Amino acid sequence: MSGLYWWFGFCLLVMLAVAFLVFGIYILIISYRLQNPFIFIPTFFSSSLMILVCLSLIAGLTVKAYTRLKKNKEEVVDKLE
Repeated sequence: MSGLYWWFGFCLLVMLAVAFLVFGIYILIISYRLQNPFIFIPTFFSSSLMILVCLSLIAGLTVKAYTRLKKNKEEVVDKLE
């Protein structure tokens, strides 16, 4: 049952990261419509940082899920032998 909780938490974190990624992309698009360059610069860099952090979180979570699936698959094969 703890595996089910782990996958629920994993899916929740991935959905949260994807939501912030979409929000960061939206802010990046909006920043190009700004007229004031003093507001454009911080908006552009903050949205770029948000996108970078979200992509790295998604990549890290994907690697963690892959290693967990691989470990579970090896345990099932060991049990069958």
